[in-house]
Parts: sequence; C-alpha cells; structure tokens
Amino acid sequence: MEVGVKVIRENPCNGQQIEATTAYLTFVALDQDKKPTVVPPIQPETEEEIKRYENARLRVQARKELLAKCK
Repeated sequence: MEVGVKVIRENPCNGQQIEATTAYLTFVALDQDKKPTVVPPIQPETEEEIKRYENARLRVQARKELLAKCK
C-alpha cells in the first residue's frame, strides 16, 4: 500500500501556511508470522481516486523497472 504525505509548515506569527515537502510511503501487510500477505484490492470510485490510483500504479512500475536495471 502506498500512502501520500504532505507536510505543511505554518508561520506562528501570521498563520501563513506553505507546503514544505511531500513523500510517498510504502507499507507491506504482514500476517501473524510477520510474512507479507495479500490484502483486498482497493476499488477507486471518484475521479480523484482513480487519478491517484493510476499515478501510484505508474510509480510502482517505474520502481520495478529501475530495480530490474540494477540486477
């Protein structure tokens, strides 16, 4: 599972907020024996969810291609 994180900093004097950074974190579901396990697939429904899901799929594909080049 991939989770997007956006960090916003705020100036305490005037309340102005600015995006400081973004990141994508990858998590792996583990079973009781701490082995990777399958989870039910997510079904994106809204246009925004579909867009984010497709972008994540492309990032996964790019990572796999990069790893294949390293072998």
